Amino acid sequence: LAQDVAHPAAAGAPAPGSAVHHFTSRERGADGEYRNLAWRTTPVEGGDGVHLVTRDVTELTKIQDDLREKATLVQISHDAMVVVDPTDTAIRTWNQAAEDLYGYTSAEAVGRNAHELLRSVMPVPWKEMVTQTREQGHWDGRLRQRTKSGAEVIVDSRWVLQRNGTGEAVAILKTNRDITARVIAEEKLQTAFDSLEERVRERTADLEAFTYTVSHDLRTPIRAIIGFTDVLVEDSADQLDANALDAVGEIRNGAVRLGKLVDDLLAFSRLGKREIKRQAVDMTRVAKQVKTLLEQASGETILQIDIQPMPSCMGDSALLELVYLNLISNGIKFADGRADARVEVGAEPQDGSTVYFVRDNGVAFDMAFPDQLFRLFQRLHSLSAFQGTGVGLAAHNTIATDTG
Repeated sequence: LAQDVAHPAAAGAPAPGSAVHHFTSRERGADGEYRNLAWRTTPVEGGDGVHLVTRDVTELTKIQDDLREKATLVQISHDAMVVVDPTDTAIRTWNQAAEDLYGYTSAEAVGRNAHELLRSVMPVPWKEMVTQTREQGHWDGRLRQRTKSGAEVIVDSRWVLQRNGTGEAVAILKTNRDITARVIAEEKLQTAFDSLEERVRERTADLEAFTYTVSHDLRTPIRAIIGFTDVLVEDSADQLDANALDAVGEIRNGAVRLGKLVDDLLAFSRLGKREIKRQAVDMTRVAKQVKTLLEQASGETILQIDIQPMPSCMGDSALLELVYLNLISNGIKFADGRADARVEVGAEPQDGSTVYFVRDNGVAFDMAFPDQLFRLFQRLHSLSAFQGTGVGLAAHNTIATDTG
């Protein structure tokens, strides 16, 4: 019967005439494979021998060992693990982590309806959750539940359907991970963020109102300065010497620059109030419109502006036109004076996205101060070298940030 007995059957064999005995052994067959055998012995009536019946229980033993291993894992898991009946959700198994989390012992929980016991608040109707579990084999979601003491706990819950060999649903294994502390921290962080956002909106609104009011109130005296200097030159030029005329000219030029700054500030303040209208924008067409607008304003063909075909993007057409107006104007300003002055407008792929660019071959910036380029009133070149108010690139940065 067997070449090698790992746990000899004879060790458990009863003496002749004794009662029925059951025992198991592990034996190696002729093929060299070990098998688990279950033995049953009964005494022979009226004789001195015994009947010996054996059954191969190798597969059954494997299943039992697997179940014991799983049961051990369930018990030592840090997550609450609950096995329930798939029809009425009556609790069958309740591990130590479930006892620790909910406060109910296994004796108190087993046999109870899981959702009634824990007073679960579900994101969708219970029937939908069970239907998904049956159809897809699992359900994942967040539940709010109550412990024995009445405290609320929030868990990430995963349900996994268990089937037998014939495919029949026999149980649902629920794994519940306590995320209460994390959710509370997230809610506090969100509240703080919302409060900060509201304060920023209030401060921004105050700043915009201040900027608008100051800029608007400055317009009248600026126009008066320019008007009176013009009148002074027209009516009294013959009474002023060269130095006086130069001084009057500086006054007028300063007033004009201040007027331009006020206009730019008003335009900048309106950016925060304007509703962004997102739509598909033909970037090539927008760039060409800006080029035409600049040529019409100057009354002549501007230096070489090379506009490459570009893909469309989602954005606000009017704001993107303003961006190109600022960037191309800057390119023209800083490249002016070169015989080969050129501004290039295009787009290129980068890390899965499209980057739109405006390049020129004019005067460069000191890249030791890149952040200053897009700050309000910041200039990296002197006013005598290049005209400007320091608002254009700040407006560009605001538009790019707001529209994403």
